[in-house]
Amino acid sequence: MTIKHIRWVACIGLLAIISLQYVWLVNTYKLTKESIQFRSNEVFRDATMREVFYRMEVYQDSLQKKYKDRDTSIMVRISLDEDYDLFKDDRVDENVNQWLMSNMQVSMQEIVKRDYKLSVSLSSLDSIYRTGLAAEGLDAEVITCVTDSLGNILRSSRSIQVGDYGLLKTGLQPINYKRTENLQAFIVNPYWIIFQQMTLLLIATVLMMAMIVYCLVYQIRIIAHQNKIARMREDFSYAMIHEMKTPLACILMGTRMLKSGKLDIYPDKREKHFQILEDESEHLLSLTNKVLTLSKLENAQLRLWKEEVQLRPMLEDLIEKYTAKADKPVHFSLRLESEWVYADEEFLKEAIGNLVDNSIKYSGEEVEIQISSLRQDHNFYLIKVRDNGMGIPLKDQSRIFEKYERASAADRSRKGGASGFGLGLNYVFRVAEAHGGKVCVESIEGEYSEFLLFLPSEEGYKCFLKKEDDMIKLLLVEDDTNLCYIIRGGLEDMIGGYEVMTASNGEEGLRIWKEQHPDIIISDIEMPVMDGYEMVRRIRETDGFIPIVFTSGRVSPKDVVKGYELGVNNYIKKPFLAEELDAHIGALLKMKQGMGAANESEVYQIGENYTFDAVHAVLKCSSCVQKTMTEREAKLLQMLCKKKNELVRRDVILSRLWDTEDDFFASRSLDVFVTRLRKLFADDERIQIKTVKGVGLCLSDKG
Repeated sequence: MTIKHIRWVACIGLLAIISLQYVWLVNTYKLTKESIQFRSNEVFRDATMREVFYRMEVYQDSLQKKYKDRDTSIMVRISLDEDYDLFKDDRVDENVNQWLMSNMQVSMQEIVKRDYKLSVSLSSLDSIYRTGLAAEGLDAEVITCVTDSLGNILRSSRSIQVGDYGLLKTGLQPINYKRTENLQAFIVNPYWIIFQQMTLLLIATVLMMAMIVYCLVYQIRIIAHQNKIARMREDFSYAMIHEMKTPLACILMGTRMLKSGKLDIYPDKREKHFQILEDESEHLLSLTNKVLTLSKLENAQLRLWKEEVQLRPMLEDLIEKYTAKADKPVHFSLRLESEWVYADEEFLKEAIGNLVDNSIKYSGEEVEIQISSLRQDHNFYLIKVRDNGMGIPLKDQSRIFEKYERASAADRSRKGGASGFGLGLNYVFRVAEAHGGKVCVESIEGEYSEFLLFLPSEEGYKCFLKKEDDMIKLLLVEDDTNLCYIIRGGLEDMIGGYEVMTASNGEEGLRIWKEQHPDIIISDIEMPVMDGYEMVRRIRETDGFIPIVFTSGRVSPKDVVKGYELGVNNYIKKPFLAEELDAHIGALLKMKQGMGAANESEVYQIGENYTFDAVHAVLKCSSCVQKTMTEREAKLLQMLCKKKNELVRRDVILSRLWDTEDDFFASRSLDVFVTRLRKLFADDERIQIKTVKGVGLCLSDKG
């Protein structure tokens, strides 16, 4: 299945998911609307009853004010529909309660209006109804009205045009037995209420769809990348077979001719065959070395031996080689303003040779190549290789230095294709990069190509190394992949000067901290496997100096206090800018440098007679000869001195000094070192190294 088909399948699958999601949301919307409709009817029925009682209370208050010393109690006699059959099939009708409430409401409405001359107060009903809805979690804007039997509005709490609103209507509540007048309520903003009820569902849906789309796109990109790699490997294999087939055939045929002895009587031909065999063997060896060298350069495993290299003899040797090798006229010209460069001669020669070879391959019947050099400033040399070839299309110039990329060589070569693996320019790029320099190209299609190779001088290379050494090693512990990517990009690409190592949880963060020894740790709090609190607690058991910053949305006083108690240096509330994080890091590292300068001499007083210099691993004694300790002895004693008269856990010591927490042989080795330390303080009974079995050690100093 091709990538095109995969994309179509992915699109169809995505449309299917969106369709199912749409149907689900529509059905959920309908169910939510029905639920709100039902709840609003129930609340409105109750609100109409409350409004009746409110009018009766108003009337009773007026009577009490008029007749202060008399009983103002109100008696209401309710008449029920006598035609209603309470019993059906010898059982009480299930709707009897509904019938009873309806009759009570209608009777109350008629009595209050007839006897007390109090009509429905729609403004009061509005308020009561809105309060009732709010108690149900429905923040609604309502309008109440009186209608006739056909639903026509007779009067309303405020002006209303039913057709102008997307209204949600309640059922009619009769206020007389003839049903000539009814109460009805309208919810003006039902859509807002419905979507409010569905907020979490909508957010979850959007996030899920975004995640699905992201995963599909990411998966397609991976598949496309894998397909590209597969094609590159296929092209490489084909190119390698094609490139090696001819020299191997020459070597095989030449060897057979020499072995047959037929050339013994022709010394000249015999010597020519030997020369051909030697040249083809060197060619194969050069190709093999080129591939291996590229691999080492990519993995930073190749060591360069840089020195002052004289350019002219090296370039003259290359000119002689390629002039003799080329199957078409090649004219070279040298313009060397700078005769020397600081580089590894072997790799530089090969790199320039690849540029020359590239110029010959992609040129016409006659080639003119100009090689020039100059020193731009005190920090950089510049070597230019210019030809009169076919040029490189603008669209290809950005990727010609990629591995196995030959910039549409088949289209550019007049021979119908360019030989080789597509490694030459990538080799030049890697060599320049290893030297701390760069390579770029200027070209106009059909006119010329000019490659510019920048190489640092000895002073510039030292600056380059210093820059690499001055990189801030930062450990970023964050379980959110996207946020981790953004923070890393902000520090490495936008700010610069950072080497960011990442971990997805506290356990992984601990491992990287032990192995890589970062300058600073930036960590989230809530993470799977091991959270930030536990990670910091374990680090602070042995390392009290490395700056640690929490980045979290949890910044309540309780969380902040807990973090600072564990040893965190600072809190940064999410979200934050890369510049803000950089400022915090800079301040903490300056503070650490100040503390480091103050503690350059790690000297501990043990009792009255002993002084321990941890930096030089020397134990001095006022009454005996000083003792030089092993590195592990010194580190163990330093850990105990830092926690003098406090318990240091055994697993912490093993983790710090033996890189394990539970190993039999490491544990026995620790016991041996403890015995050695005890012997050092054997003359002073006030100094003891106590063992709490199965727990840890404690340096007790009573001096």
